[in-house]
Amino acid sequence: MEPKRAKVLTPAKFRHLLRVTEATSRFPERDALILLLGVTCGMRVTEIARIEIRDVLTKSGARREEVSLRGSITKGCRPRCVYLAHERTIAAFDCYIEWRYRRGAGAALDRREYRGLMPHTRLILTQKGSAFELSVKRRVNFVGETVEYLAADSLQSYVTGLYRAAGLGAGHSSHSGRRTFARATRSTPCSCCSAIRIWTMSRLILKCPHASDVKLWPLSMTNSIDGPSERGSLCTEVCVRAADIAGQGD
Repeated sequence: MEPKRAKVLTPAKFRHLLRVTEATSRFPERDALILLLGVTCGMRVTEIARIEIRDVLTKSGARREEVSLRGSITKGCRPRCVYLAHERTIAAFDCYIEWRYRRGAGAALDRREYRGLMPHTRLILTQKGSAFELSVKRRVNFVGETVEYLAADSLQSYVTGLYRAAGLGAGHSSHSGRRTFARATRSTPCSCCSAIRIWTMSRLILKCPHASDVKLWPLSMTNSIDGPSERGSLCTEVCVRAADIAGQGD
């Protein structure tokens, strides 16, 4: 029997989830950011629990648009990048960082660096100001070896509870955010070059260099394909357009 997969959220259901969370949670600033990181960035709950302030902020306090997830915190120990590009996620991030500083959770003496937060503390903290607990688990990898890994079971249970509080029942879980992100991602060939046009969750519209309103993005986001382009050169930028699953209005 195949394991059941978490249900994908519709835009209406996700907006409802955010509204209920922001209205009823004891920590709406933190919880809204957790939900948005899953849906708009495709982050796993354990990655959200383990990411640190230094991963998302520069020393000067600037927010990193491209966030590198270290192999030590990702599933399978494979490093990858996520992108804080969605307007709503950016707003929730800034609101949470300010809220956390005012609460004194992991705060430093000098606010000129990392917006006043200690760089090696976790981004997401418990109500007591500590990191979410991690559990050691075991699984069999693709070559049949038993390997150990860490999982944030406590945060997974907490996020699933947010879904239940919003009336999203069986089938919805802490993994629904990442599955929603994956479902909304679509790849199609670019008509003017050999880049791949990637449809993601971000509202930010990025187009290839041969299109209008050009905004370049790192090659690390692309999956290039072989073969000459119609213009005789390869695109080294990704073409990204909004799927708007997180929404901006009602």
